[in-house]
Amino acid sequence: MSERVRIKPLDLPEFLLASGETFVRTERVAQLLGVRPARVSRCLTAVRREGRIVSITKGMWAPVEEGWRHRGAHPPAEYLDDLMAHLGHRHYVAYRSAAAVHGASHHSLPILQVAVDAYCRDRMIGGVPLRFVRSARVGRVPVRRQQYGRSARVTVSAPEVTVLDLVERPQLGGGLDYVATTLGDMQAFGLLDAGELTAVSHMYPKAVVQRVGHILDYMSRELAGMIERPLDLVPLEQALAVRGAQTVTLSCGQEAPPTRPAATAPTDRRWRVIVDYEIEHDL
Repeated sequence: MSERVRIKPLDLPEFLLASGETFVRTERVAQLLGVRPARVSRCLTAVRREGRIVSITKGMWAPVEEGWRHRGAHPPAEYLDDLMAHLGHRHYVAYRSAAAVHGASHHSLPILQVAVDAYCRDRMIGGVPLRFVRSARVGRVPVRRQQYGRSARVTVSAPEVTVLDLVERPQLGGGLDYVATTLGDMQAFGLLDAGELTAVSHMYPKAVVQRVGHILDYMSRELAGMIERPLDLVPLEQALAVRGAQTVTLSCGQEAPPTRPAATAPTDRRWRVIVDYEIEHDL
C-alpha cells in the first residue's frame, strides 16, 4: 500500500529526522507535502530561513538537527555518499582531508577535499567548503571505508595512495613542508605498508614516486627516535629502477617552487632527486 501522509512544511524537518531520512529528493518532499515538485522550494522558504532544512544540491534536501542549525547544516562528510550517488560520481576523500581521516593531519583543515571521476562544482555545506578535484585514478586506486567525525563513514584513499596524491599535488596538501610533515606523521604512526606503496606506485609518474622515496627517507632520518619500524623502501627503489627513472628536482614548478638553485643543490643518489627545496617540517 502506498504511503498516504501529508505533512505541513513547518513539521517536515522533524518528521524526516524521526523517520531516519537524512537526505531526500524533491519528489519525496513533494509527496509528503502534497504539492507539485515545482512548488517544493517555495513551500520550504520558512524552514530554510530557520536553518531547519538545507538544499545540498539541486533536487536534494537534508533536515538539520537542532545542535547543527547554527552552522546551517551537519558536517558535509555526513552527506557525501548520498550527494555523490545523486550526482552519479565515484569519489574518495583525498589529500589533507584523507590524512585527517587517517589521524595524520598535523593541523585542522576547514575544508573537505574529494577526488571525483568527473567535473563537479565546488560548494559550501554548513559553512565548510567542499573542494572537488577531478582524477582519472578514482575507481582504480585502493580505498577504504572509515569513520570520520561524529557519525560519518566515508570512502577515503588508502594511506599509501594519500602519500602519493599529496606529493603529486603538494599545494592541495598545504605545501611541500606540510606534506613532508604529514608523511612523517604517517610513518611515526605506522600507517604505511611498503609493499602496498610499491604496488600502487606504478599508477603515478616516476618523478612523483622518486620524490615520495626521498621525502620518506628524509623524514625517517629526522624522526629516527619516533619511528619504531622504519619502512623498507628497497622494493620501491627496485620498482623505480625497472621503470628507468631519470634525475628530477624535489621542487615541482608552481606546486613547490625551488628554494635554492638546482646547479648547487645536493643530489639524493638513491632516488635520483636534486634537493633544490629545503624542507622545513613541523615535527
